Amino acid sequence: MYLHSLFFFFFLIMKSYYIEQNILYVLDTRRLPFKEVYIPIDSINSGFEAISKMKVRGAPMIGVVAAFSVAAEALNKGVNKEKLIEGIELLKKSRPTARNLFYALDRILPILKLKNWRRKILSEAKEILKEEELSSKKIAEYGYEVLPDKGTVLTHCNTGSLAAPGDGTALGVIIEGVRRGKKLEIYITETRPRFQGAKLTAYELKKREIPFTLITDSSAPFIIKDVDVIIIGADRIALNGDTANKVGSFSLSLGAKYFGKPLYIAAPTSTIDHQIKTGDHIKIEERDKEEVLKINGRWLTFKDINVKNIAFDIIPGSFIQGIITEYGVISRPYTKNIKRVLDAILPDKP
Repeated sequence: MYLHSLFFFFFLIMKSYYIEQNILYVLDTRRLPFKEVYIPIDSINSGFEAISKMKVRGAPMIGVVAAFSVAAEALNKGVNKEKLIEGIELLKKSRPTARNLFYALDRILPILKLKNWRRKILSEAKEILKEEELSSKKIAEYGYEVLPDKGTVLTHCNTGSLAAPGDGTALGVIIEGVRRGKKLEIYITETRPRFQGAKLTAYELKKREIPFTLITDSSAPFIIKDVDVIIIGADRIALNGDTANKVGSFSLSLGAKYFGKPLYIAAPTSTIDHQIKTGDHIKIEERDKEEVLKINGRWLTFKDINVKNIAFDIIPGSFIQGIITEYGVISRPYTKNIKRVLDAILPDKP
């Protein structure tokens, strides 16, 4: 299933969002792949619901939605600073593992001390969106070089235009490789329990008419023996390279380690948490058990059994070949090299 990409130079530009009258509208990913429904992010409550109920997901997109939900709330003249701060604290509880959520909100909080803060929050939200779009572009430009000219690549969960502005992170790298003429056989995981791979990554690749093969999560570590490179995203990265990503990522890293295959993380520097040294300090979100017990709203098994539904797991930095960012590919030793990159940009970042 090798792809001769010259035929696909007409690549569709996917837009998972648009802005109308300063309100952000995003695709409701729960309705995909069969229905495309845009929902407005016109208040903090709508942002909280969209994020917590996974109408939107993907760390960079979560940050953007959080920022625009605060901006929409701030433009309501009946809302004062105290109410806005309460709303920001509520948003921080929506997806606790996603670093970009806190990154965006921490950029907005200081603006409340300024004059004309209502309009300035909107400007900051637009700037965060613009930066994430540029980051996706740069990640793709740096990342496509780690792909073979002809070979097999595996990715997990959904890391494309639905997860980040632009073409996305890990999936954006793969799309860029195809765009530049690499002949890739692409494996995507189903990504249980919410099937973001089977639903969302499949949706994005079919939209672009890029062939792929869907595999079960449990088969992925074994299939890695026939894969040339694994590229996945991240929800939070510690200073030593330990990376929290969609649950199932750790088993992929074990397969990569066992078979000696390179595993790359693709994520903007906004996903790096400069305040934590290791993955031991990353809070792992646990979600409702019905996500496991149901498929598309229908009960799969007994309602009254115990379930542990963690949304993320953590890959040791020592298992990661490189971290693809908008500033290039960061290599080991991560504690030293991540610090070097952050030291160069932190004056402009929270």
